[in-house]
Amino acid sequence: MVDYTTPVPLFTSGAEAAAHGMQDLAHPGPDAARMIAKLERLKGSGPANGKPESAAPDQG
Repeated sequence: MVDYTTPVPLFTSGAEAAAHGMQDLAHPGPDAARMIAKLERLKGSGPANGKPESAAPDQG
């Protein structure tokens, strides 16, 4: 077994990590909002082009 200590702080549980990951989901910060808009443009769906986010992509 290798003795290793990470310099990165870790969560004490999966539930704690999940809560941290979900905390800004409803109100993303400016950096996240820019990335969301970029991904929506690249994907071609969502508010960036007027299609509802739940709209299925064209099949033809």
